[in-house]
Amino acid sequence: MGTLLGRDVGAFLITMGIVNGMARNAPDSPALRGILIANLVSRIITFVLDFRAATTGVVNAQGWGPVVQHLVIGAGFAYYLLAKPKPTALADGARASA
Repeated sequence: MGTLLGRDVGAFLITMGIVNGMARNAPDSPALRGILIANLVSRIITFVLDFRAATTGVVNAQGWGPVVQHLVIGAGFAYYLLAKPKPTALADGARASA
């Protein structure tokens, strides 16, 4: 059962990596915000689960690595979610011709 769960989680992480990679240069849009929100929620949930496992002794001291990882990566998603979007070249051109 543990092997199957590990493979399922691995498949999920690979697909999230593909989605994130394909959206990395996308202009600000509701779809991009949805991707950022989904990533942030995923990191918050896994942070809580891993933090609890580390503090209750379910995992040894190496269990703190994923806790820090989720915190740092989650902070990155939160930063880009809350950051003011940069104007795109198309938006600048539209303003110039208006």
